[in-house]
Amino acid sequence: MSSSSTSSEPSTAPSTPPPVEERDKRFLLCSSEALKDVITQMGDGDTLFFLSGVGSSSDVRSLLDKGTDGLEEESLCGRNWESRCSGAYYESKASPALLTDKASVLDLNALQVSSQLLTHAEALALFTTAHLALTIAYHTPTLHLYVLSRPPFVFPVISSTPATPVNPNADPFGVPSTSDWEDLWKAWDCVTAGNDSARDAAPEADRFEA
Repeated sequence: MSSSSTSSEPSTAPSTPPPVEERDKRFLLCSSEALKDVITQMGDGDTLFFLSGVGSSSDVRSLLDKGTDGLEEESLCGRNWESRCSGAYYESKASPALLTDKASVLDLNALQVSSQLLTHAEALALFTTAHLALTIAYHTPTLHLYVLSRPPFVFPVISSTPATPVNPNADPFGVPSTSDWEDLWKAWDCVTAGNDSARDAAPEADRFEA
């Protein structure tokens, strides 16, 4: 039995490098005033490092190192940090190729913080209102670090149930709002399906079965 092979000439078309994939983002915030700006940029898997209080560059570096050690991640100083909103917060880029303005890169080793020191209760209320979950926290007497993520759902602080034109008599123990029910179903999905991807993979008719 004989066989024949056909050879083809190598392509002369210029090769295109594969696109650079952006991994989960890391955000650094040193004041609660810009928190609303940060959360609009955060997605699933992103992490926010929030510093509250007053600390020298060595204090900041020490807390950030503890934060990454707790997450079992690489040091934040090994990443590229780009200023956002005129320095209100910083966003890390996993690759230098993703930087849009290399002149605005932050030298994390020289960062000092001087902002309002929130109490633990104030911080938790702030994060819950912003729909963020506290992953881990470290502190010195004058500087606190909170490591935050965006969970699939957040239950509001009991005292923060707002009155609205549709429900002017709203109170924490009244009829749940539509958003309350949505959060409750998300919690139920986490218990029954494990995560959103598992729920979405299930037939729609079976998603709400006990």
